[in-house]
Amino acid sequence: MSKLWICREQTARVPYRLEVPGVEISTIEELCYYLYHSMEYVDESVMEEPLFAWLSGELKLPRLAAGLREERSRGRTAFWCAWFLLKETGMYTGEELSQFQDLCMTLEQKDEGERKKLRADRMLANGRFGAAILEYQRLLLKEREKGNQELLGAICHNMGVAYAKLFLFQEAAEAFEMAYGYHQDVQSFEARREALRLLREMEEAVGEEEIIENGEAVGMETSDENRETADTEERMDERETAGFPDWDSYLRQCKKEYRKNVK
Repeated sequence: MSKLWICREQTARVPYRLEVPGVEISTIEELCYYLYHSMEYVDESVMEEPLFAWLSGELKLPRLAAGLREERSRGRTAFWCAWFLLKETGMYTGEELSQFQDLCMTLEQKDEGERKKLRADRMLANGRFGAAILEYQRLLLKEREKGNQELLGAICHNMGVAYAKLFLFQEAAEAFEMAYGYHQDVQSFEARREALRLLREMEEAVGEEEIIENGEAVGMETSDENRETADTEERMDERETAGFPDWDSYLRQCKKEYRKNVK
């Protein structure tokens, strides 16, 4: 599949709104793209009469709508109907359709919580770390009541990975610790230790930067003092030559003693 699609089919005057992700679809190309890349959001309510009527009325695709109605009447799941739609439109290669079918078969075997975890995992894999963390947090609150220790551990572990990708190593370590508490997986234990190591290194690096910055500030003050001393000595030499007493030298010594006592 190419990276750029030109929408050649009918564009809907009234877009179709998919409620769960909150997106609006205006062409068959947009619908196919959404289904292929966001299958974790699809549930049985998606592949129902409102969508079929929209395909037939707004996009002028009555044959596709009739085919989907027939598949649903035969008891096909929403995942199967999504694969059927992609196949009928011909916008994806045979290999892509095969991969999509494998995903649908996997999702059909999962319960709601596991499907939502796969959704968050897809976000994590696609670099949407913040969105993945929010999804993991919502799922964690809901799944705690069910007590599936393995699922809870997997959720916390992947949430820790998302935190680590954002360099939030303290939060990552806490998530890995929760994960180990749920499923006792040594991988989570090792990940926690690694997150704490990275946290220490980051704190040390920040501390070194502060020392360097402070050192530069002190160096600037020292340079100013040196320039002041040189100017004073020059003035002192001029005054001694003119017969004035060595008051500047005395005052300079007083200033040194004052700075020393203050420090």
